[in-house]
Amino acid sequence: MAEPPVKAPRSRLTPSGARLILATFAAAFGALFLVLPKPVTPHELPPLRLDDGAFAEVRAESARLAGQAPEGGVADRLRALYAAQGRAEVGQGESQEAFAARERQIRGAVATLRQQQGPDAIAALRAEAMQQLEPALAGELEQETEEEVLGSFPRMLDRYHASEGGRIVAPAPVVWALFRARWNGIHRRPLTEGFAPVELQAYHGWLALEVHDAPLDRRAAALRAFAEAGGAGAREAEAIFAMREGRMMDAAAIFGELYAETGDLRMRNHALAAQRRAY
Repeated sequence: MAEPPVKAPRSRLTPSGARLILATFAAAFGALFLVLPKPVTPHELPPLRLDDGAFAEVRAESARLAGQAPEGGVADRLRALYAAQGRAEVGQGESQEAFAARERQIRGAVATLRQQQGPDAIAALRAEAMQQLEPALAGELEQETEEEVLGSFPRMLDRYHASEGGRIVAPAPVVWALFRARWNGIHRRPLTEGFAPVELQAYHGWLALEVHDAPLDRRAAALRAFAEAGGAGAREAEAIFAMREGRMMDAAAIFGELYAETGDLRMRNHALAAQRRAY
């Protein structure tokens, strides 16, 4: 008589084996979940990213130009007027007549210097003033000199959230660009005259991306200037601004373009969120 077939013993799943299978399924499901299209509304703007190497070049060029600053005559007159402006900003106040008189004197001196020595002389004086920024902020100057150099600049840093409680929190290029704009403003020049691209990115990008309580229209204008200067993340920020302004299809189009260019799934999901909110 034939012997009955021998049945193979049934394998038992050990606890460790079960955990491995579950972990494998969980990982596979997680990966699938990550790549599935899903609408995700962006809540934060991209951070301000600046090129440290480009900023180092700006500082080196400024130091070089500072050594060519004109001496005597109208140049010294401009230095004295700049110092007087700083003292006035931290003093007890001055009459409108005194302010207007100094403004006329500054305008006249700048025009004379440009006529006599050309625009490079103005750029050199500005570079010379920039060399005083760091020692003034570090408290390395005599109080009177510090007041002449900085004037109300610390209040400007507070107003634009570049400092908190007297401690600077903004990147160095932002503080540099704000101070450079202040010098230009005092000398009745366009605020961003002589700015390199990284300075423009710092100046406009800080307002657009970091000063959250500024009016949206001002931030939007700053973002356009930031983008023109080649600022990193400008198009993503443009799409987020479009969503905040209710222009959902514009936002979806920009996010869609960014996804096509980069393959970043985050951009795809933001595009889907904008499309969903458009209807």
